[in-house]
Amino acid sequence: LGADKLFRHDWNLTGRDDELGKLRSFASDPKRKVLFMVAKGGDGKSRLLWEFCRGLGAEAKIEALCLNPHAHESPTFAFVGPAKQRVVVVDDAHRVELVTHELLSLIREDKDAKLILAGRPQAQEALAQRLYEHGFQEADIQIIPLPPLPKHALGSLAAEALGPALRQHAAELAKITAESAFFTVIAATLLQQGRLKWGHWASHQQFRQHVFRACEEENLRSLPEADRLVGSHLLRLLAL
Repeated sequence: LGADKLFRHDWNLTGRDDELGKLRSFASDPKRKVLFMVAKGGDGKSRLLWEFCRGLGAEAKIEALCLNPHAHESPTFAFVGPAKQRVVVVDDAHRVELVTHELLSLIREDKDAKLILAGRPQAQEALAQRLYEHGFQEADIQIIPLPPLPKHALGSLAAEALGPALRQHAAELAKITAESAFFTVIAATLLQQGRLKWGHWASHQQFRQHVFRACEEENLRSLPEADRLVGSHLLRLLAL
């Protein structure tokens, strides 16, 4: 969150009313224990989850708990305290190791607890097998595919990120970015900040290269300056 971030989640949520409604219905459905939201990278899983969790904040009887992928503590502590319905959220669940046996046991044993997994399609089979091994039946699990944003919604997002001075280019930007929400907001932010100038590229491919280079530089900022070249080479090797 915050205007200083190249990739951020504080844009208005658009085009996701149906999926947000399904998440909220799941939270109050006594029959379902697990929801798996499936989408490719950059289609807005994390943004939608944040909106869902923000909405639950006003519900005194429901608590959203988002798994910290960098924590090493047992998740048991999250189930201690006054009894209330807990909705545990695991983003990037295609990293199947995050969905630990201990976590699944805690969810199964707490009659009111629910689990939301958000991940990419390649993990669906492995996650289904892990859930089955812990006694979850097909009737316990709901699957929500998250399609790419509709064109009108992506256009609205692009216009917001571009700002008043450049919003007339929103529709064209969505085409250049192959209608990817992730790519669109990053490119729009670079244009709005003046780090890219509209039309100052020879081809769409060159434009994409500029955007990805800026994204890479942003991610490498967390490394000491002496390590950034090695970090850049490592990222490219991993991409290959």
